[in-house]
This record gives sequence, structure tokens and C-alpha cells, in this order.
Amino acid sequence: MHRIIIVGRGLVGSAACRHLTALTDGVVVLGPDEPTDRAAHTGVFASHYDEGRITRVVDHDPAWAVTAKRSIDRYAEIEARSGIRFFTDAGYLGVGAAGSDYLDRCETVGRMFGADITRDTADPPQHSGFGTRGKPLYLSLKRRFTRMEINSSPKRVELT
Repeated sequence: MHRIIIVGRGLVGSAACRHLTALTDGVVVLGPDEPTDRAAHTGVFASHYDEGRITRVVDHDPAWAVTAKRSIDRYAEIEARSGIRFFTDAGYLGVGAAGSDYLDRCETVGRMFGADITRDTADPPQHSGFGTRGKPLYLSLKRRFTRMEINSSPKRVELT
């Protein structure tokens, strides 16, 4: 028998379910299933479609960063309890325009929450591609972000 019915399997509904099931049985969550064929899906993608979720403590707003950190700190526990591995620490690459303070603010807030941050400034493209302080920028980024590919256009970055 269902004692509690939660409508919505998104961020709030999933959190409510997680906490209520620790207190009682008979909790059910209602909401749409994830599309079986995402390429052909023409509807709205709900927040509970987790394969593309980005989570990071590097943010320009400390309130968002602290909320993210508290969530990230609990991922291992949630994975262990649910038996579902859903988090892979893949790193974060932030790119900003010259003269913008956005990356400065992100770096400051990220360091407040213990993020391992490496700051680099790219030189203008050279004959061999990107360069930074005598080392190819692409190679240093590729070591850290293994799924990243940069095509021949110096203005375009593609993740594969």
C-alpha cells in the first residue's frame, strides 16, 4: 500500500523520495520515464535525465557553489545506498573572454570550496595550433580533460 505519493521525479521529487524512504515504507514517485530513443525524442527533457548533468563547485556565486558542494559530498553515499553509479569526476573547463571577471570570480569561489584549479592563459594561435608559455595548450588540456577534442579551427572546442 502506498502511504505517500510524490508527483514529479525531478530534483525536488527525487530528494523528497530519498529522505522519505529513509523514514518509512510505502513511498512511490510518479513521473515520466526517460525517453528510450533520445535522438528521436521531441518532448521536453526533464531534470531527472541524469546522463548530462553538470555539477561543480567552481561557480561565480558562492550560494550555488556551497549547494553543489553539499550535494557532491553525498554522491558516494547515495551511490552506495542505491547501487547505481551515477557520478564521474571528469573535471571542469571554464573559458572566458579577455577582460571579463567571470573566471576570476569562479576561481575565487572554487578555491573557497577546495577545488583544484589550474589557471592558464592561451597565447594567440601559432602555426602548430594553440600555444601557452611555450607548451601546446591542447596537450596540457588533453591530459586533464581526456574526452576533449579540438578541431583545426582555433575558435571551436568539441567534447567527444
